[in-house]
Amino acid sequence: KNHILDIFGHTFIPLRDMFWPGQDPVFAKRVCFNKPHSVMVAANSIMIGAYEEAQITHLFAYNMQNSRLVWGIELQRDSDEASMCLASRLTPQGVVLLHRGGYLRILNPQTGEERYHVNLPARHNDPEFVTFFVTPEGFCYYLAEDNDTPVLFGANIQSGTWDQRFRIERAGIFFELLGNCIQGVCSLNEHVIIEPTGISHTVPKRERMEQGGKVYEIVVSQQNRTTIRVLSNMEDVWLHPEASFGQTWSCDEKVSLVAVCNGICICKKHNHRGYVFVDIAQDTCRHVNRNAMYHTTYINRERAAMWSFTTDSRLWVDSLVETQDKGILNSGRGTRLFHVSQDNTLYFTDIPF
Repeated sequence: KNHILDIFGHTFIPLRDMFWPGQDPVFAKRVCFNKPHSVMVAANSIMIGAYEEAQITHLFAYNMQNSRLVWGIELQRDSDEASMCLASRLTPQGVVLLHRGGYLRILNPQTGEERYHVNLPARHNDPEFVTFFVTPEGFCYYLAEDNDTPVLFGANIQSGTWDQRFRIERAGIFFELLGNCIQGVCSLNEHVIIEPTGISHTVPKRERMEQGGKVYEIVVSQQNRTTIRVLSNMEDVWLHPEASFGQTWSCDEKVSLVAVCNGICICKKHNHRGYVFVDIAQDTCRHVNRNAMYHTTYINRERAAMWSFTTDSRLWVDSLVETQDKGILNSGRGTRLFHVSQDNTLYFTDIPF
């Protein structure tokens, strides 16, 4: 209760076309979380974030509709190294917290109550580089050290227990989630894809994203010509590694995948300040020149649109069909866009001037 005045002050309002160029949106609500990268949005309009004071960090949740504090719990103490929260994931099972002491806490996002306490087979000792993923189906990938050897563990945590399915030593580095699988670097020119069963596949080193059961893959030629190919399922990645297989779209410059939304690829150009929106099925694309600052883009996946905050302090919304100028936003330092609601309200974190 002592933190309520620290947390609530002013409000968010919808950023629609009511703002004229040069006018800064007036905030009706503002929430103070002094660990901005921990902020997340759960179902039923619940915003969750961390606040540290007097060497104790609490996790708070508030209702974005009525501005009421819903719950608050102690997250960690600086004096207790084991309680240090290394990562948080919002999943259908709840808010999954990874603690340095080698355990998970799974919380109910509506009440803050601890649903499960799951002990891990090994501790993670490097808080700077955390490999920890949870799929929507409740499968967990966790990289830790066991007797000074890096080990990738895979387990089902949906039932609130560590139902281990595999343990692989020296599986790879720089892992990322790819559908229900995990992909990492295993050599200079190769990726390894590991299924929830623990079966591994060595494939060419390429950018990949999964959406709707399909895999979107970037293939770059020696002439820096980029081809995006669409594979109908995950198995095609290792069964058909040749670049000519699958539905494709190509351009004469190097791009990387930012997101795939409803079959529309949003790509970032490497050598230019801009993005490309591509509908591969319709063979259409749209180029957008946009100089967004670091951490200042957000993908609205339902609308296949990208919000961006540029170096001239303007807000933009780009899509395959149009660009909207939302006006000037003097937001402060460290701006990070992290959520757009169904009523087109933008939520972001910053450090006030």
